Amino acid sequence: MANGNGDTKDKVKEILKRPVAPPGHEQALQKLREIAAGIQESLGEPFVVRLEPGYRVNLGQQFKLAIRLKDPEFSDFLFRAYVPPDGFPVTLDLFGDEHPACADVAGLEAKLLEFLGKDEVVQRIDALRDLVASHE
Repeated sequence: MANGNGDTKDKVKEILKRPVAPPGHEQALQKLREIAAGIQESLGEPFVVRLEPGYRVNLGQQFKLAIRLKDPEFSDFLFRAYVPPDGFPVTLDLFGDEHPACADVAGLEAKLLEFLGKDEVVQRIDALRDLVASHE
């Protein structure tokens, strides 16, 4: 005697199946992942740098660039990016008055590289390295 659970599970799976992302959306996410990977390579172990999804808002899906440590326990977000369903414009929250909208992949890369090169960001990354060095 069937209880119908299989039907419900199939319905849930159908509703939640992964939609095909538009090319612009995938391009935006790929560029954000490349930035995260570059920061990861720069910081090295024991840091974990990753792109984490956040809230869905009017600007799009929020992604936070997270920097984490286990020992000493530490977690911080370097910036937030809001990626709309079509991919662009990506709006950046660089934790200041600046919230640039990047119209394409080249603009997104240029704005993030400019941000990473700012003295205060370089000093912040250096302070993270010092945090690890002081606990070794």
